[in-house]
Order: sequence, then C-alpha cells, then structure tokens
Amino acid sequence: MDTLAEMRKDNVRGNPGEIVRLGVQLLQQRGARLGSEQWNVREQVFLAALDTSQLGVCQSMLDELTLMFPSSQRVARLRGLLLEAQGLNKDAAAVYDKMLAENANNTVAMKRKVCLLMSTGHLESAITQLVKYLDVFQADGEAWKVLAQLYIEAGNWKNASFCLAEVILSNPHSYLGHLAYAESLYTLGGSPHKLLESRKYYCQSLTMKEGSSNLRALFGLVVATKAVSVFASSQSGSTKKKNDNNKMTDDEMRVNRDISSKAVQLIEGASYEKGMDELVQAAMKRLSCT
Repeated sequence: MDTLAEMRKDNVRGNPGEIVRLGVQLLQQRGARLGSEQWNVREQVFLAALDTSQLGVCQSMLDELTLMFPSSQRVARLRGLLLEAQGLNKDAAAVYDKMLAENANNTVAMKRKVCLLMSTGHLESAITQLVKYLDVFQADGEAWKVLAQLYIEAGNWKNASFCLAEVILSNPHSYLGHLAYAESLYTLGGSPHKLLESRKYYCQSLTMKEGSSNLRALFGLVVATKAVSVFASSQSGSTKKKNDNNKMTDDEMRVNRDISSKAVQLIEGASYEKGMDELVQAAMKRLSCT
C-alpha cells in the first residue's frame, strides 16, 4: 500500500503493469479494510489498467467506484476514458457533454472533447472547441501548442503563428517555442518584416540552445537569411517610392551576411552520418549569402 501511495504522491505511471498487479493484490487481500484509501487505489489501478489495455480490470474498478460515487465527475471522467478505449466515441462524448452541462468550465471534459474530435478527424470542430477552451483558460501553453498544430494541419499559418506567439509567452525560456515561431514566420513570408522577425527568433532559439545541438535552428537561420537576401536584391533595382521602406541598407545586408556565414560555419562543423557531409556542403553553398 505504501508503494502505491508513494506512486500517487509522485504522480508516477511509469510501470503500469506493476501498479495493476500490486493494486489488484492489495484489494483482494484487504479490500474494505483499507477504508477510504481503497477508492484512491481503485482509481490508480483503473488508470494503470487503461495504460496496459486491461479493459476488464478497468470495468471492475469503475463499477465499484460508480456504486460508491454515482454522481462524481471524477468517476464520470474515468467512464469517458474507458468508453474511448472501447472505441465508443459517441458514448464518451455524451459523458463529457453531461459533465459540461453540470460544470461549463470543466477543463478535463473540454480537453477530452477536443481529443475525441481530433482522433475522429473532425479538424474544424476540434479547433472550434479548443478556441472556446482557450477563451476561458488563456494561460494554458500546451493548449496553445495543440491549437497551433491544428491550424498548421488546416493550412492556416497566420493563426498558427499567433498561437505559437502565445506559447512563447507561456514559456519564454523554451528554445523549441522560439524555433517553432520562427518557422511559422518564415513560412508566412511575404514581407521583409516577417523574414527579419523569423531570423530574430531563430537567433533567439540559438542563444538558448547553441551550435550544432540546435541544427534545426541553424538550418532555419540559413534559409531565412537567404530569403532576406533574395528579397533585398529584388528591391534594390526598384525606383518606386512605395518600396523605399522595404529596402535594406548596406549595414543591414552586411549583418545578414555575417549571420548567414556564422550559421553555415556551425553547420559545416557539425558531425554527420557517412555520406551526408557532401550533401550538407552542397546545400550550404547554394543557400549561403556570402
């Protein structure tokens, strides 16, 4: 019992098979003598059995919990999870809808509905549901990350970029957050401002995780500086006044070349699998601004 209690305290689910074995054994040997502690054990065993697809054990634990707590939303959540595992998505959705009818701000039910919609391919509905959730719980960085991915799958990079900016606000020290935002800005493109912003966030990602340990940001930085260079070259011959604000100065172009050169140097100095060196060097020769 102490082992299971310690696992619950530390929120450990790393060995669900062992949790099921210990939990079932404990319930068989001591059962009601555990007092109120048995309900925590049954919930713990339910979740571990769910992780190992022992749905019969899940049903057994759920039946006992339902008898004791027939109106509990915590038990209702377990019922919904079991229905999902059984492939009864409509029934699971009905459980979550009932939970939301009783408490419109039930975060678990709202998130499970989004997961259900995603798993069944209802992309637009999942986006709508997640937007409703974030209207209430705006500080949920993981939810913003999921919404960004959904927008990317839908081809809506503008909204995805907005979501990724929110991810940075929720976790400003994550190099991956800055990297993802940089990639969204580069993909949007269309203006020197977005390309320069993209370059800035690639650099920010590299200040958090430097050099060859962050190759994705280095490659992104190379293509971003190349795009800035190409855009600047296309504007250099323009005589239209409306384009004057988009033109880059010689100093700005020099900075862009220096950034590109440093990124290329770090990429070429990294270690690669046999046969990749020549491919990388060829790519850098083509993309370098120098």
